[in-house]
Order: sequence, then C-alpha cells, then structure tokens
Amino acid sequence: MKIRICPAVKAVKQSGESLLLDSLLFGAAVQEAIIAYSFDFPHKNAYAKGFDLEGGFLVLKGSWASKGESSKLSIHYKRLRKRLVDGGILEVKQSCLEFIKPYLFKNEYEATCVIGANEKYRKHSGVWQDQLGRTPLENRLIGKTEL
Repeated sequence: MKIRICPAVKAVKQSGESLLLDSLLFGAAVQEAIIAYSFDFPHKNAYAKGFDLEGGFLVLKGSWASKGESSKLSIHYKRLRKRLVDGGILEVKQSCLEFIKPYLFKNEYEATCVIGANEKYRKHSGVWQDQLGRTPLENRLIGKTEL
C-alpha cells in the first residue's frame, strides 16, 4: 500500500490501515496509486468514497449515508448505524447522514448495508466501483490493489 504522509505524522510501526487512517485524520493526501471506490445511489441520497484495505473497507469523511432505514434492515446494522451516530462518526443532516470522520468497516458489504440502509444491496455486485467499473471483489480476484 502506498501512502504519502504529511510531515506532522511520524513514521512508526503501524498496520497499513492504521497508518492510512492516521494520515487521513491529519490531512495527508493519498497517492493516486491506491484504488479508490465510489458508491452512488442518488435515489437513496447515498454517495460515498472508500478504499479496500487488508483490514477492512475504509469509508472517507464527507461520504453520505441514507437517512431512512429499510424495515428489513437487520438489528445488527441498525445498531451499528446508531453507534456511528452516537459516536460522532455519522452526523444527522436534513437529507442524509454524513460521515464526519473516516470509518473502517469489516468489509465493503458491511459498508454497503450501513450506507444504503438496506440489506438487499449487501451482495449486489457493482455497488462499489473503481474508475474502470471494477468492484473490490473483482480487483481482489485478479490481485490488483494499485492502479
């Protein structure tokens, strides 16, 4: 994983995910080489950007999650959404929930359920896509993690 760290962050022994999170929190720019994914569901007012990392799926600050939840959303994801709001990760806005801080989900499927507020999108292929239209799973299958 390639990241450019701002001078305020000293290089210490950290996992790649921890280093990326710290770098983003301190305003570091991520190099173009790492693959960025987008989630775009205008009908749910959900737009997000993220990175597929070895330890999970990082959703970036400024991403939007759907405000309304499906009645079929499991209690697990309802509780996770509530914990993110209570913990200051998600902020309730007029038309959406906005990520005020980046958050590392277990995987892109968990991120999809939280952002889309509906489990029917969980295994939907193509929800997260890179600039070439490939999903994280497709890139993992071909062993591609960088552009």
